[in-house]
Amino acid sequence: MTTILDEAVERTPIGGHDGRSGASVERVRLGDGRRLVVKRMHPDFDITMRLTGDTVGREFLLWRDGVLDQLPSGIGHAVIDGWREETGETVLVMRDLGAGIRSWSDLVSWSENDRLMAALVSMHEALRDCRSAALCPLVDRVALLSPVTMRAVTDATENPLPMLIVRGWERFPDLVPRDVANAVRAVHEVPAAFAARFGAQPCTVVHADAAHVNIGFEERQITLLDWQLATWGPPALELVPYLTASASVVDVSREEILASYKVAAGAGYDDDAVHLALFLGLVELGWSMALDITENEDRLVRERERADLDWWVTEARRTINLGLLDGVVV
Repeated sequence: MTTILDEAVERTPIGGHDGRSGASVERVRLGDGRRLVVKRMHPDFDITMRLTGDTVGREFLLWRDGVLDQLPSGIGHAVIDGWREETGETVLVMRDLGAGIRSWSDLVSWSENDRLMAALVSMHEALRDCRSAALCPLVDRVALLSPVTMRAVTDATENPLPMLIVRGWERFPDLVPRDVANAVRAVHEVPAAFAARFGAQPCTVVHADAAHVNIGFEERQITLLDWQLATWGPPALELVPYLTASASVVDVSREEILASYKVAAGAGYDDDAVHLALFLGLVELGWSMALDITENEDRLVRERERADLDWWVTEARRTINLGLLDGVVV
């Protein structure tokens, strides 16, 4: 099979990219000077695929089926080609956004944050009628980083992430109030109940992994990378990875991020969905904060993570007190 990669004159593996899924990534330069990024996926080595029941490559399917082409002006994707190989691997070829993609040492400015919120809202509005079978089930997205999910794959992958997550969750109950720990554990053990409550809110296509390392701030548009977790769910789900993984590199506070989202959402703002999303943030990343608080050698990191955990606990308790988890947490 002839592909665009036959024109490659230089190929460089990217071993230290910011993703942890296990997919292999390389940079490619073509003879005409174009620079591309190539990602290869297979459920045998891509843990995100395995955890969400994805056997082909969700991003590939959304591109192939034209879903990503329905994105409105101002927000886009980077995929330019893709195919399945006889080995079972799925190959995605994307534009190399270069400096448009932020690393963990780069700051997202106030104006860029506002621009992102507006772009996400426009995407949610445009894709409200797009019910693709390729989308990740909301229950799988909710359960993604739970100890129950991770214990099921610790013996089936060489990726060290599952064991780290399990260890973090083992330490989590000792660091938070009992009612919050019990509520988080309930969602881990029965994610379908929370997914049903969360999914009862108005839903649309959400990227669901909008951490800043998956966001390209280009001149004419916001470009979202890595659609492997794209989900049919409430728009507020976008806040979970952004507030958990990226808040420390966004040059505004979490409260200001939430205010920016509320302004962008306008009449479509869903207060209940936001509170449920903030609870999900703790359900998803509590393990990471617990691990840093108990194991990181840097005192400043431990103190920062302790303060972050306290913020998430406060928001989780607010969600509980509002009664939004009644019937979900017994």
